[in-house]
Amino acid sequence: MREILFRGINEVTKKFVYGGYHKHEKRMLCPIGDELESDEIEHLIIIDAFADWNMPRDISFYKVIPDTVGQFTGLTDKNGKKIFEGDIVEFAWFNCFGGDAIHKGQVYSCNGAYWIDCTEKETDEDVYELGYTLMQDDELEIISNIHENPELLKEGEL
Repeated sequence: MREILFRGINEVTKKFVYGGYHKHEKRMLCPIGDELESDEIEHLIIIDAFADWNMPRDISFYKVIPDTVGQFTGLTDKNGKKIFEGDIVEFAWFNCFGGDAIHKGQVYSCNGAYWIDCTEKETDEDVYELGYTLMQDDELEIISNIHENPELLKEGEL
């Protein structure tokens, strides 16, 4: 069974926290013409709290920035690091335009699969048109993520 794990950047510390994800709506909606305001929704990462030996453990939660929440893909890079949505990865890939080249792209989820949206797009017919399917690959390496280093992917190329 694949490990179900999420990460998000904590609103207070501005660092990633890892655990379960929960979107908490602070009040029940009226069925007719009611909508939640953004301040009535919290995005939480939930983890087991610290406890002494043989003592019950509480659950802790951290409010996270919603746009930074990403799910673990179930795969690791060549260094054994867990790959999450929003990671920026580098990889070597043979293409029909001239052999192996180092590419980089952002990991994202689409139609039940994980993909890498490549920054290099040579032609409209290029094989990158739908992205590179993310699968276990000994050459994939996480170089950062879009939340901490968005400049690694030039604007307008994704």
